[in-house]
Amino acid sequence: MQKSEEGLFVYWSVNQRLTHIVLFSAVIISVITGIPMKYYRLDFGMRFFQLFDSYIAVRMIHNAAGFLILTALLYHIGSIIYVWMRTEQFRKVIYMKFTKNDIKDFANYILFLFFLKKKPKFGKYSFFEKLDYYISFILLALLAITGLIQAFPIIATALISISWLLISVKLHSSLSVLFIVYVLFSHMFNTHYHPGRLYLNTVWLFGTLSEDEMKKMHYLEYMRVLKRDVDLREEYKKKA
Repeated sequence: MQKSEEGLFVYWSVNQRLTHIVLFSAVIISVITGIPMKYYRLDFGMRFFQLFDSYIAVRMIHNAAGFLILTALLYHIGSIIYVWMRTEQFRKVIYMKFTKNDIKDFANYILFLFFLKKKPKFGKYSFFEKLDYYISFILLALLAITGLIQAFPIIATALISISWLLISVKLHSSLSVLFIVYVLFSHMFNTHYHPGRLYLNTVWLFGTLSEDEMKKMHYLEYMRVLKRDVDLREEYKKKA
């Protein structure tokens, strides 16, 4: 992470932004097509299918969005592994891993809510952002796996029993509702509408944060950048 000439802090790379845009676009399409499929007997579900002339067309669009989500997840995992292989010490400075300080920050934040302590200062990612990342990743991975089983039932039943195929249908349906609720009431609030934020979060689009935002939301990372600590990932990008 580094500071640009305009005084903005480069928080997300182009690669991270593109991956996020592709991912949430595919999620939106899968939600729009998935809800009518789940409630196909209701009036709004039938009307939605009429727009595409058939249930099969909607299912094909839903499956295509699902494959895009799976591709984005695999690309994300692959990019992490690639950097691990190319940067020997990356594991030591990876920002998304949980540390002992995260547990302390969480405990101190609870005490802060009861006016017993000052609000803890966070690095590039707070405990809540890390938790948000892993929960979203796990839910999307489970949705992708159960979706694949339904997309290729013949291949799936050659590897697993039919009972697991039926379970995957129920699990995919239930997890999709859980994921929608989680994104709307947790991810969107913490990332975009949290009252502690100064501005609407546009990191996903422009990849930068202002100095005021860095001081307020990521003070420890702000100080690290000012001290010009080496970010091995940025150093590797310059060499690549």
